[in-house]
Amino acid sequence: MTRITRSVESAVYFVTQQRLGELIQSWREYYKEVYASEPKGISLPQGSENTPERLTRLRNTQFRISPDGKNLAVVTHDKGSYRVWLYDTRNKHTRLLYRGGYKVLNQIPDYQFPIIAWHPGGKRLGIITDEKGRYELLELPLGNGARKRWEIAGFTGFSDFVYAEEGKVFLSAVKNGQSDLYSFQLNSGEQEALTNDAWFDHSLRLDPSGRRLFFVSNRPGGAPRNAEGTENVFSIEPLNGRIRAHTAYDSGVRVSQPV
Repeated sequence: MTRITRSVESAVYFVTQQRLGELIQSWREYYKEVYASEPKGISLPQGSENTPERLTRLRNTQFRISPDGKNLAVVTHDKGSYRVWLYDTRNKHTRLLYRGGYKVLNQIPDYQFPIIAWHPGGKRLGIITDEKGRYELLELPLGNGARKRWEIAGFTGFSDFVYAEEGKVFLSAVKNGQSDLYSFQLNSGEQEALTNDAWFDHSLRLDPSGRRLFFVSNRPGGAPRNAEGTENVFSIEPLNGRIRAHTAYDSGVRVSQPV
């Protein structure tokens, strides 16, 4: 319509029967109502930023705190090239653990990878990498020791993973065009589907006992009526597949990284 009328304002009025200024005002009012209906009591964190400059000048895509709270693992991206850093919260030092990817000039970089997770002992960091469609889990020791590498075959994509125990991880992965939760044995490659449905499950966390896997999902069950785009926190018991809802948002709330 803009091509025909040679005017954005005329095209907007023809389609919406509103002037451009009126349309912008109604758009503002609509989202004010949406945000006003969100849960109250949410506040910004207190304190000041103390991230090293070498990390803040790059795009940060993932952030994981170690089990003992002493170290942070941070992924930075620079036009397709990525690095995994270790930040010591005690002495404020940063150390480069791993680098990969390659810079692209005329493409949108893939910020999904690498995906990182701490080993429960806090002495090793696991990262899932995508090297030309070949997915691998690389385990990096913080001190002395050799790197370990396993191929994670049979999947076409990942959104998150956590360690379950030595030699086993839980994955949020895509297989046959569908995203589900899986348990995966690193040494044997044996995999078991924990869910089999069309809902998107992500942001995995394992409780200290290892009996429940927490995750965020857009599946129904968290509220009597989920608005489109609403996500809630759920847990699943890997031994029996029992799923339980822990939040009940119903107003388009998006949840991420439950602790």
